[in-house]
Amino acid sequence: MRERSAEGTKGEWWCRRFIRSVLSRSEVWTLKRPDTLPTKLNSGFRAPDLKKMLRVFRDLTDVQSYWVDVTLNPYTATLNLVLSRDLRQVRYVGGELPGSPLDEYYDCSVLGSQHFSSGKHYWEVDVTRKTEWILGVCTHSTEPTLSLSQFSHGRNAYSRYQPQSGYWVIGLHHEHEYRAYEDSSTSLLLSMTVPPRRVGVFLDYEAGTVSFYNVTNHGFPIYTFSKYYFPTTLCPYFNPCNCVVPMTMRRPSS
Repeated sequence: MRERSAEGTKGEWWCRRFIRSVLSRSEVWTLKRPDTLPTKLNSGFRAPDLKKMLRVFRDLTDVQSYWVDVTLNPYTATLNLVLSRDLRQVRYVGGELPGSPLDEYYDCSVLGSQHFSSGKHYWEVDVTRKTEWILGVCTHSTEPTLSLSQFSHGRNAYSRYQPQSGYWVIGLHHEHEYRAYEDSSTSLLLSMTVPPRRVGVFLDYEAGTVSFYNVTNHGFPIYTFSKYYFPTTLCPYFNPCNCVVPMTMRRPSS
């Protein structure tokens, strides 16, 4: 009994010694309270407005139901353009206006073969990789060629692309500048979150509106000319500008 008691005392002594040794080598750590998550989302992030996207998609689907198979009228094309055999593509091939101090404004345009004097009409234009273009509608009586007198009087050639001159058009210039040509001394600069590779054009003749859609960005509206009285027949207008990349008519969803 005495031997067992001595062994127990000796074991307890070694146990206490071991614990003191461990404690002497240990460190004290103070746990920090974790940072709380913000109750509000960062204002810099915005979730997509799904209702708005759905509404925009429905609007595009609605106007696409008025699609017309637009073809180009070769008799209205300027000499520096080449049209495809099916008359659904136009390409600039060069040739500047002789003696012009503003060659970048040289008009190289072609009209659509279709004439509209009533109803609703929609078509789509592929402008992928183009750095310049102008498109929309114009009065059928509009002369597509550009006269030297416009330059001799120091007039900006694009200033004639206005409703008062028979044009309802938008355009891209210098690769990044999207503009609408209203009845003003300067064109209206447009904000584009997604550069359009395909543009939809919708004409509502009775309502007096010409609307443009960014088909690339789910059909978001680009611009609308509204509440105009169209005095005569209208037709599609296309200007590839001084960019050799073609403009092509497309069927929706193709």
